[in-house]
Amino acid sequence: METTRRHSIALGGAALAAAALVGVGRAQTAMTGDSYETDAGDLVIHPVQHASLVMQAPGLVVYVDPVGGTALYEGLPPAELILVTHEHSDHFDVPTLTALAGESTRLLTNPAVQGKLPPELQAKASAIANGEKTTVDAIAIEAVPAYNLTPDRLQYHPKGRDNGYLLTIGGLRVYVAGDTEDTPEMRALTDVDIAFLPMNLPYTMTIEQAADAVAAIRPGEV
Repeated sequence: METTRRHSIALGGAALAAAALVGVGRAQTAMTGDSYETDAGDLVIHPVQHASLVMQAPGLVVYVDPVGGTALYEGLPPAELILVTHEHSDHFDVPTLTALAGESTRLLTNPAVQGKLPPELQAKASAIANGEKTTVDAIAIEAVPAYNLTPDRLQYHPKGRDNGYLLTIGGLRVYVAGDTEDTPEMRALTDVDIAFLPMNLPYTMTIEQAADAVAAIRPGEV
């Protein structure tokens, strides 16, 4: 795997639950974050809060699990694509989505979330199930299963419902795991440049699980 090509480090906002690596590409609003070279131009990833982040990819601004109200997103470029991993309130917030979704904003969610959207957001949304792939503009997106393995955690994220997302942006592969443990599907991923993994007990991974997942995936940065 090629080493991640990183320009600068300028983390803004609160730290994510696990870790946040981030950073440009568009001529709109300048966005703080870590900047990475891709074959299509620069990518900036900006951590917002908890699991929420914004990626300013070449040609597309992507919001992931935006929650907490619009004040957290002031000064950031408008959302053109919003990804939602699953239905829990720290990842899925209808008022925030409604406020952030502009006339041309597209949403990509797991099927369970799509069914919970109000009609005005359903009209902008597409569903992608575990293992499915799609392309939005020039970004290839794969829905990676996100679920619990430990017996006393199975009720939090049942197998088959929730998504993580693997995005390929100008040859750079960014994995946003969502809420999950170190599943076989996660551990089978290859050529990951940047990975966002959760450590939030009792809902996701222990430190040891996360470390084992990193050792298996071998991302450029996590």
